[in-house]
Amino acid sequence: MARTETKVPKNGTSVRRRAPRPGPVRMHVFDALKHLLRVRGATYRDLARMLRMSESGVKKMFAAEDCSLARLEEIAQVVGFTLAELFDVAARPPIEHVELSDEQQSALLDSPVLLAVFWKLTVELWSTKRIATELRLDAPTVRRAIAELDRLDLIVLEQPGDRIRLRHGDLVRWTRGPLLDHLHALWGRDVLDRARAGGTFRLHQIRLREESHSEFVAELSSFLDDWIRRAKAEALTSLESDTPPYGLLVALGEGSFVRAPVRSR
Repeated sequence: MARTETKVPKNGTSVRRRAPRPGPVRMHVFDALKHLLRVRGATYRDLARMLRMSESGVKKMFAAEDCSLARLEEIAQVVGFTLAELFDVAARPPIEHVELSDEQQSALLDSPVLLAVFWKLTVELWSTKRIATELRLDAPTVRRAIAELDRLDLIVLEQPGDRIRLRHGDLVRWTRGPLLDHLHALWGRDVLDRARAGGTFRLHQIRLREESHSEFVAELSSFLDDWIRRAKAEALTSLESDTPPYGLLVALGEGSFVRAPVRSR
């Protein structure tokens, strides 16, 4: 199927996230409610009956992601939560797992410029003007990279208006593949070098039963996810100068540090 010609945005265009979202107070409340309804096996029809609303009215309310505080409290009670508990759940949105295709990974691996533009655009949410200035790229190079990212379906160039829409939300974890292996090797060593030079660096060998190992991994993953969410919230509510970037590397691998063979002098 032929692809229509893409109009590449001018250098300096703004970046828009995947879709317009409500204000930060209720940003993830309805996502949390949908999840809780699924867990309880309840449908919109069930919820409508409990709230004495029409099913279409409930669907419109969830589509708009907007309702009164009193109505929200009623819904929370239906799913067995207090309003405070619901807001607490909503404050911990899920981290999205994104699987990049072989073509997408190969393209990003083959072009350091394309990977840099993609990362700054989608992870750090830089404008194209800032990308060009701080990465010292000329305008045609940035435009070509944006067009290629659109061709690869890694971003969307919306028409009309030259706006860039991201395909994923703020909290993303890429699945394993050659690209992630490359970044782990390259950026992981960079983080280690900087940590040894003056950051936080700890190295331990521990022994654990299998059940303790599983528990440790689960708790560590939950702990890191919570801090990633907190860091994202701080970045959105603080000046950039107050939230400098940090590299974070966590690794746990089975086996002793010292393994045979050991050569004697």
